[in-house]
Amino acid sequence: MPKTPLGALTRGTIRFHLTSQTFISKSMRK
Repeated sequence: MPKTPLGALTRGTIRFHLTSQTFISKSMRK
């Protein structure tokens, strides 16, 4: 089986981390 699930999980984690950083940055600016 291909490692698609793992890649999807990794991409999801990266997107979640970036979203969290953006949210924290906005909160700090506020």
